[in-house]
Amino acid sequence: MRNFQIDDGIFTNFDDASRSGSQAQVGLLIGRLGLGSRDFMLLHIPTPPVEGETEAVTVQGDQLHLPTKKAGQKTKGSAAPGVRIEINDDWVAEHATQVAPLLPGGLAVVGLYLFAPDAAFAAGNAQLCRALASMREASPDTGAKDLFLLDVCSATRKTTLREFPASATNASSLKACECKPAPVLANMAMITTRDTFKTAVAALKADLQRSLRARMAVLVTDAEDVAQSGDAKSELLQAGADLYQSAFRLPMPQRALLPSKGPICFSDYPLEEEADAAGISTAQDLLALKLVEANEIDWPEGAASTKEAPSLWRPLCKKTAARNSPVSYQKVSSTVECNSFMIGAVLFGGLAIAAGLGYMVT
Repeated sequence: MRNFQIDDGIFTNFDDASRSGSQAQVGLLIGRLGLGSRDFMLLHIPTPPVEGETEAVTVQGDQLHLPTKKAGQKTKGSAAPGVRIEINDDWVAEHATQVAPLLPGGLAVVGLYLFAPDAAFAAGNAQLCRALASMREASPDTGAKDLFLLDVCSATRKTTLREFPASATNASSLKACECKPAPVLANMAMITTRDTFKTAVAALKADLQRSLRARMAVLVTDAEDVAQSGDAKSELLQAGADLYQSAFRLPMPQRALLPSKGPICFSDYPLEEEADAAGISTAQDLLALKLVEANEIDWPEGAASTKEAPSLWRPLCKKTAARNSPVSYQKVSSTVECNSFMIGAVLFGGLAIAAGLGYMVT
């Protein structure tokens, strides 16, 4: 049976949600799996409303405030009579896909949570298991790994954690886990002998891979937007030999660190125009962070300015013949010539995050 420690700050936030009148909430669980015989959950991120309007989860019914059933008492059906829960599982899975690239190496979206009345769990879990299955298909970080589902009763705070194995396809495959609250974030420390060098390198590699994928996704999306607006087609979207008929430079988006709890920071990669505003929007709308000032954002790789940002890519080949002559190419010494400063900044940023994130020690 899997053994989890859940940061006690998560339960404090559930108390705050209940006091604010929230009857149901669904969202992502952020953690680290496989540190010895234990797993850790550090953060939860509520899934925002769809396009700022429709809530990701709604619960309706006349029996929501009834006492929870006694030990040994059974209920028939998927939920108590008169209780109806609707979860936009597609949107929850999409939220996970957007958040995963922003996490530092070593951490991952490890599952989902449902904060709701006990009577709504049975029907809600079936819908959330569909979201977990969708997350596996959409995210390269989750892959075929085990995921987890946390139920927290909004009335009693009773907590139930279950595993959704890699081979599972529906709620009938959920397996019970042990969990207990602990000050996990407060006890996070630097790398110790409990962690191997191999583990640290794997966390750093994961951070760099996520970072490069996220930056390229931003550039491709921006190029597609420009092309759809009717402007000239970006070199990035050209195919075949056309891509290399003229030299071009491609400045990479800078990493913006958005502070969360403890030593954890999320990474965002906004384009240079209105970069601060874009970072604040990501923090508030996607990550539910209370980030309101631009000076709270850290730019470890330098200014997010087009003029100051160094270029990373150069063309693979360059044209040597006249415009109307047969095309011939002279190979560049390296397949991709990289700006050493930029690569160094990416490596340093990833290493700082991996080290600053630390590894749990008890």
